[in-house]
Amino acid sequence: PKPAIISGHVYNAATGAPLAGAKVAIGPCYIGGIPWSYTVSTAADGSYSVKVRPFCYFLTASLSGYAPQYYGSVGNQWAHTVNPHPGDHITGVDFHLQPEAILSGTIYGSGNRPAAHVRVCVGRASYSPLRELGASCDRWAWTDKQGHFRLDAVSPGDDYVYVTFDMVGTTSIGPKPSWTYLDTYYPGTAKIQKAKLVKALPAKDTKGLNFTLVAVRTYTITVLAQDQLPDKSDHFYTFALDPPVGDERDGTTIIHFFDRIPPGRYRITVRAQ
Repeated sequence: PKPAIISGHVYNAATGAPLAGAKVAIGPCYIGGIPWSYTVSTAADGSYSVKVRPFCYFLTASLSGYAPQYYGSVGNQWAHTVNPHPGDHITGVDFHLQPEAILSGTIYGSGNRPAAHVRVCVGRASYSPLRELGASCDRWAWTDKQGHFRLDAVSPGDDYVYVTFDMVGTTSIGPKPSWTYLDTYYPGTAKIQKAKLVKALPAKDTKGLNFTLVAVRTYTITVLAQDQLPDKSDHFYTFALDPPVGDERDGTTIIHFFDRIPPGRYRITVRAQ
């Protein structure tokens, strides 16, 4: 099909001045095997223009010293899409980049020792379909060997700063065997309702965001499934706890381990198929 054109400008949100050399990335709204994306840099007057295939796109703009921005949004939750048709010239796709805010501090584990290589997130309040309070992870960084972290290119505003263990490969084992670190919010709580919002200020490094990880005693439950079905081949099993702790676990083995289970009373259900 005939290509389309997307054009616009990138400005400094604080002064309104055009920003030269800013990177504008244009990517498809969904991948699904789509092989193309586009990148262009702004000219001296902050303008850019790029030919694209007709499709649905998200656009982002970034420049060193500024917080990156999705088109139509400071964060990515409410970003606008651009949907050019063959031969279209869509103008006015502009960005207003905020000077970056920087947040830094130190994370401690047991015995007031630095917590090395843990993932620190910063993000705004978000809500589940059931209106349960949570926090997005808009920017993240790892702590170094001294437990220090530095979150740069943060959008100015009120944010939650927290350590999360939801990433594969990140250890979540705590001070001693049978103890586990929980996701911990500044200034040191496992409950987001008790967390303190941090004000990220443009062009300023907010230092001293120090807190200690919350640890709880946890247990491993080992389940052995012995069925008496006449078919002696391997069966597919579903293992579940009630109340649930994480997702249901599936597998073909007759032995299953539920890890990091907090104290409490549970009903174990095993289904063989």
